Amino acid sequence: MTGSAYYKKLDLVDYLDALSPVLPAVLARFTANVKCLAAFAAFASDEATLGQATYFCSQHTSLDARSCRTILKRLARRHDLPRQDPRHEEIADAARAEQAMLSATKFWLTDNRPPEADGLLRMIGETEFLWRTIKYEEGLQYIEYWKIANWDEYSGLLKEGELLARIDAFNRRQDQQEPHDHVAELNEFCGHLLPSLAPELRWLPLAHLGRDIRCGIVEIPTDLRRHFQEIYAARGLSD
Repeated sequence: MTGSAYYKKLDLVDYLDALSPVLPAVLARFTANVKCLAAFAAFASDEATLGQATYFCSQHTSLDARSCRTILKRLARRHDLPRQDPRHEEIADAARAEQAMLSATKFWLTDNRPPEADGLLRMIGETEFLWRTIKYEEGLQYIEYWKIANWDEYSGLLKEGELLARIDAFNRRQDQQEPHDHVAELNEFCGHLLPSLAPELRWLPLAHLGRDIRCGIVEIPTDLRRHFQEIYAARGLSD
């Protein structure tokens, strides 16, 4: 044995693709069907839940529900990528037209699935969610992998004394700042230290670090208060 195993450094799209691969032939069958693409458009725009879009696709193609569900999420991720990214998935005009027709009939506002389909799909909780909720959950899942694959980058945060002091002072605070405002401030302060992460995801490892310090999972230096008195004082924590 001449080397060791290592985690590849993948972005969110490639990571989740690796976890749920789709055969090219299966993907081609889906994308060749304008009704399936209309369902993708409705799902990606938060007009239809994953369950609604999945069942609709399964009724208009020979693909099984699991494949449809996987492809819908795969395409939605790519649709959210910048247009200059070669993986970006555009929604075709024909699919938009089909989506508009379904929207005009308020198709997605009612549950068009029969009871037998309802039971099958609801065994998987995410099927009742819109894309924005699933996208948020995927971000949480990805960050756990990212911290391992990019430990050199994430562990750098543990050496940033001012960042640790800001987190510790917040955890001990006597003011009333909300946690989401605190994390936003941390992101503005040191988000640039996480260049491998998409900007919209950089707050997540900072939130995780704050949680782990608060719970005692991460041990911080004992002299932070002495070195960063003004940060603690701003939180009402004077010596």
